[in-house]
Amino acid sequence: MEPHQVTEKCNACRDRSGYIQVAATVSLALIKLVVGLLGNSKALLADAIHSTANILTGLGIFISKKWSLKPADEDHPYGHGKVEFVVSGVISGLIVLGAIFLLIASVKQLLVAHPPSPPNWYVIVVAAISVLVNELLYGYLTCLSEKFNSATYKTSAWAIRADSFTSIAVIIGVIGSKLGFVHLDAIIALIVIMIIIFACGKCMFEAIFNLMDKNISAEGLKEIGASVAKIKGFKVTELKARLNGTKVWVHLEIVMPDHTPLDVFNETASKIKEMVIAENKNIQRVDVTC
Repeated sequence: MEPHQVTEKCNACRDRSGYIQVAATVSLALIKLVVGLLGNSKALLADAIHSTANILTGLGIFISKKWSLKPADEDHPYGHGKVEFVVSGVISGLIVLGAIFLLIASVKQLLVAHPPSPPNWYVIVVAAISVLVNELLYGYLTCLSEKFNSATYKTSAWAIRADSFTSIAVIIGVIGSKLGFVHLDAIIALIVIMIIIFACGKCMFEAIFNLMDKNISAEGLKEIGASVAKIKGFKVTELKARLNGTKVWVHLEIVMPDHTPLDVFNETASKIKEMVIAENKNIQRVDVTC
């Protein structure tokens, strides 16, 4: 695993990410709400509600960043890294819940015998601006997710992209309504909602599994094992690794020849730790037992 180079610029981006996300999502939500009411667009009003959910993800970044970086203490000797998974799971669950309510509203719209008059054309302009802003924000948060191996940033990025999908559905729905396809908006909304539920549901279950100390990927274990294999004089009997927030903790069990002096074992264990941390990204702790 080649480490992602984290520069001072990356740290500065992380520090202001919550402010940027909250400012952008609050602005979009308010604009969509006003234009949705004035432009007779139920879809844009629903999109405004979805943007409001993204405000929660921005607040989640504030919370997880503050808590997860706290050092270990007497009550939490292993640190506070797992708050990342709690925040990620809660955010994902809230978005899935909101999507289910939107799903019900879209089905009801399909069952209406006399649909309302089509929305105004300027609704498309607002939806297009929403797509542009959300895609820029998605790229920004995805970069932070990869740099800092953060579940919260990953969830937030997908929440933002889901909002882009919703805005695209609004555009297609308005055009379809103007062309006489009165139910097109609701049909497209159903498709987009299913994508939202799938993406955020996946993030929610990943957070739950990581809280239960799920092993890292087989590829990650293989690369850690390759680093360990560069040091000779012992046999590996067990290799495990789990996420603790954005960092990885490794547990390694080795067997050495009988009557190996303790100082030799300690020296070997130190070499293993140094090698694993040097060659693999986001490794915070390596425990070696014999």
